[in-house]
Amino acid sequence: MAAAAGEGQEGFATFTADGVVVMGGGGAVEVRVMPGIGGGRGVFACRDIRVGEVVLQEAPLVRALPTNQKSEEGTVRAKDEPLHMQLTRRVLQDPRRDALLEQMAVLYPRSVGDMDADVYKRAKRHHADSVDKLVDQQRQAPSAPQPLMAEEDVLIVLLKVCFNAFQGGVYVKKGMFNHSCRPNCETFAAGERPGRNAGAPAASSGASEIVANTDIPAGTELTISYLFPIEQTHASRRRKFEKQHFCDIGPSPWPREMEALLWEDEKEFDDEVRKEVLDALAQVEEALDHLDDLLESGEATHKFAFKQLKSELAEAETLVPPNHLVICRINNMMVRSANEMVRSQKKPSAALMASILRSSLQVLDAVHGGVTGHGSAADNAARGGTTRAADVPARSTAAVAAHGAAAPGASAAGGASAAAPDPWDIFGGDDTPAPQPHTPPAVQAPVASAAAPPRASGMGALPVSKPGYAAYNGGTAAGGAGGGLGGGGGFKLPGALGGSAAQGAAGGGAGAQRETWTGAAVLGLQHCERARVLCDVHVSLDFLIQHAPDLLYSSFGDSLSSWQKASKMEYAAKKEFRRIAALYGEQG
Repeated sequence: MAAAAGEGQEGFATFTADGVVVMGGGGAVEVRVMPGIGGGRGVFACRDIRVGEVVLQEAPLVRALPTNQKSEEGTVRAKDEPLHMQLTRRVLQDPRRDALLEQMAVLYPRSVGDMDADVYKRAKRHHADSVDKLVDQQRQAPSAPQPLMAEEDVLIVLLKVCFNAFQGGVYVKKGMFNHSCRPNCETFAAGERPGRNAGAPAASSGASEIVANTDIPAGTELTISYLFPIEQTHASRRRKFEKQHFCDIGPSPWPREMEALLWEDEKEFDDEVRKEVLDALAQVEEALDHLDDLLESGEATHKFAFKQLKSELAEAETLVPPNHLVICRINNMMVRSANEMVRSQKKPSAALMASILRSSLQVLDAVHGGVTGHGSAADNAARGGTTRAADVPARSTAAVAAHGAAAPGASAAGGASAAAPDPWDIFGGDDTPAPQPHTPPAVQAPVASAAAPPRASGMGALPVSKPGYAAYNGGTAAGGAGGGLGGGGGFKLPGALGGSAAQGAAGGGAGAQRETWTGAAVLGLQHCERARVLCDVHVSLDFLIQHAPDLLYSSFGDSLSSWQKASKMEYAAKKEFRRIAALYGEQG
């Protein structure tokens, strides 16, 4: 096996004798030839890969500057320079330029001949001004250690960055993964997986991670999404992909109802009306993109964003039905901003918590199939424990034998048994009845300043990219006094919400269960994101039950009109969160 120049340096990869990238990771994945696609290759599983398994850890070859940091010359802030320009400039001006280019040689396009003639012409025309600027910057760079590169060579480097770079920088191994709008892996920047990254090499080295979000059989291609967030219309994704990669993204993988327009089946909905609606919807998505950019750069507060999102939601609701992808994206953004606002408050606002709950339930309804994975979350809540047997999926004899019995620690006094399962429990393994009403504590327990370290059992935090959600770390007075997964700690609440002994006790009972069935949800395989939403549902419900039951029951109508319905919903959300956490926690 031949080592590439610069081997051993941070972010540098090694290659086989024929120039194929060595992926590492214990031989779980490898690069294989894939004729007919841009780079002509893809990453495939060499063995069965379990959900939650980290399939790649890689430090960037060239790091992107933080948003507000100035360039090396101290003249340009990162947010004032397009990412592809910043990274290309840094490669060309780096003293290690030749070593970096040798590493990047494997990235698409390897040469002009690697691209279709039409793609090359369009790319050259589109990036003409950028190439001129980069060539001028080469000449102006003081005491450049390497010879100047020709315009065509600069264009190839720029396209390598445009086609392969990520928000964190340029990666060689990560650049081998192909795009899917419904990927089987998720990417995380350094530190985005709280708890799991604590003290790990990935956090200390700033390494990005790629994690399987479903069980992946051997021989399957591993894919990630190049576009974020994934809740975008096909038109928006096609427009962005075409602009960056100069190729079509292909057909939409989403069900028609998730991209449908209001009244489009009516006779009056002609082509002219359709165009007007699509144009208006595109404006909403552009506004959301802009708001994301403002939040990322720190130029907008979450209070401002929350107000703007309400306005965009009102506009979107006149164009598309409630389960549309754009509505889902707005709800996700509203939850993020509301959570940030709650964290900044000494006493959390009940109205904000109600907004978090309402938006989270809509997200579950739209893309995650509700709390139980069948029907809407609101419908599941409204049934109040009247789910028909036909709604519960049949499970194999092996699955029943492995998980059908009551979990260790389950309450025997609850009267639940395998013969009379909890109708809210479609996953099996824990038939503990719903918890009793919470008694609001006289004094809210303080929140620990830092999450407790994971227990020796290996049940670390779930890799969800949301600060403050270190799930089921060691039990503390703040996190709850009862048993968590595998007898661990209680459910750790984000921000200023604190926790109670009742919460910890409610979290106990179930050992670390592993399930392979994931339900029929549209995005049911995206465990990380689903867990984040379930965490928001549980936390907001718990708070409202304790502190604002009148607001809870009046705001959600028949769906959560009683404590029993609300507590069943909280129990279901917490239990499903624990199930997903177990899948990830078992991975060392």
